[in-house]
Amino acid sequence: KEFKAADKKQTNRINMGNDCCAARNDKPVEKEKLYVRLSKPAEVEKIKAHIAKEFKAADKKQTNRINMGNDCCAARNDKPVEKEKLYVRLSKPAEVEKIKAHIAKEFKAADKNNNGSLNFEELYAVTCKAHEQAGLEQPKKEAVRATLYANDKDKDKSLKLDEYTEMVMKHLHHVADLEKKADEEAAAKKAEEDKKKKADEEAKKKAGEEANKKKTDH
Repeated sequence: KEFKAADKKQTNRINMGNDCCAARNDKPVEKEKLYVRLSKPAEVEKIKAHIAKEFKAADKKQTNRINMGNDCCAARNDKPVEKEKLYVRLSKPAEVEKIKAHIAKEFKAADKNNNGSLNFEELYAVTCKAHEQAGLEQPKKEAVRATLYANDKDKDKSLKLDEYTEMVMKHLHHVADLEKKADEEAAAKKAEEDKKKKADEEAKKKAGEEANKKKTDH
């Protein structure tokens, strides 16, 4: 009887802390403070194991990395954060500056020899990384080389920060245009479906009213 009273979740098992205390109406076991737990190596290992388990649950694509938005929310069963559309972000000056700052950071990380420009090998490496993060196939070297030549304004066979930034922003605007077009087409399709649904409901209602009127007349 005591076991059944303590088994609040009806899992046919109870822990030996608060569940048992609750069944006996005793004082519940006080949870150990976090700073106390972090001072114990064994507890730290338990916490790390839990973090690793949470990380694995969030890593849906099994890429050994997660973003701090929807992946983390998914692991905790929270409502996912809706990501703002790219074309909306590009319409906001403050967001554009954030994007450019991220591009500059990406450029600096890719510039392995710190000479202020990306040669073919460096550009290919950062392009491969971007494709991997986006879940795309690895780019062909010929395509990346053609991209370099097309954006190399001073023809020094490398891209400086301004050239690289302009190239990436051009690509983002292209993606944003496609995204916006898709949203507009989806919205138009939904509006058409809603219009048809409303017309069908009105026709059904009218038919019902006419049928009732005939019954009344008879």
